[in-house]
Amino acid sequence: MRHVRKAGSAATRRMVVLASAVGIASLLGVAGPAPDAAGAAGARAPTLGPVKHVKADGLKFGYRIGGSGPPLIMVMGRSGTMAEWDPQLIKQLIRNHRVLIFDNRGMGTTSDGFSPQKVTIRLMAKDTLALASALHIQRFDIMGWSMGGEISQRVTVDAPSRVLKVVLCATSAGGPSEQAPSKIVQKIMSEPNLPASLLLGLSFPPTAAGVKGEFDYEARVVGQYVQDRLPKDSFSASTAGQAGQAHARKAWTSANGGVYNHLSKLKQHVLVMWGNLDIIDPPANDRTIAKRLKHATTRVFSGAGHAFLFQDALQVGQTADAFLG
Repeated sequence: MRHVRKAGSAATRRMVVLASAVGIASLLGVAGPAPDAAGAAGARAPTLGPVKHVKADGLKFGYRIGGSGPPLIMVMGRSGTMAEWDPQLIKQLIRNHRVLIFDNRGMGTTSDGFSPQKVTIRLMAKDTLALASALHIQRFDIMGWSMGGEISQRVTVDAPSRVLKVVLCATSAGGPSEQAPSKIVQKIMSEPNLPASLLLGLSFPPTAAGVKGEFDYEARVVGQYVQDRLPKDSFSASTAGQAGQAHARKAWTSANGGVYNHLSKLKQHVLVMWGNLDIIDPPANDRTIAKRLKHATTRVFSGAGHAFLFQDALQVGQTADAFLG
């Protein structure tokens, strides 16, 4: 049974932020790029299917899947839901891959009913693998952002025979090697009821490009919500989900947490990307990961922050698609 979700109100606040962003973006004339003329004239571009559910690892996971080609599993970051993946980013990846996105335990359309104190990055990696198995996906590429990048690393370490290539975005290897953000940012991020507007403010730099990137992204997300007729709980988060992720994050950065010591053993080719203005996950953490890997490719997006993959969605999608092949 689903627990009562605080994010009923949180989701409402999120939609207010989205609607405001769309309105402002429209006024500024930055409501997103025009449709691909070539795509419109030719065959219809592949898209994600409707939200479906499947039982895995004792929970009911909400997911969407679409496209054709090698499977690509995309893992969302802390407090995020699959409805917040940028449709422009997805568009670049779904052309050559069968893309799977999903909600982590207790987030969005995925059930809760678990003890937050038992949630770890390893458990969420186990969830990811169980979901893949339930959908008969044995081997796959994986792409993760922020906490999703931590989960993706853990998936690769725990099940290396199932992972082909890896794309990591603005993340860390955890443990004592992790460089923490400034004390001010740490204080803000520790707020249990962090407003969506403030979180977005931290993820995009306070520059003209950052502001425009944020408005464009929000316009695309709310457009996707309406056009795809996504469920009302698409932006929600249960109390257990939020607390569980907070516990997982704390354990990941502990003295014995993370996967730093395992990275040098990985044989996969890994693309590590970040924004040079990231104040949530300092770029030093991405560089640490790249240095530890045998086969690392890096790409830095100048003028972008933690949400660089949304600010520069087109370029990031094209870079990841070319890397995955």
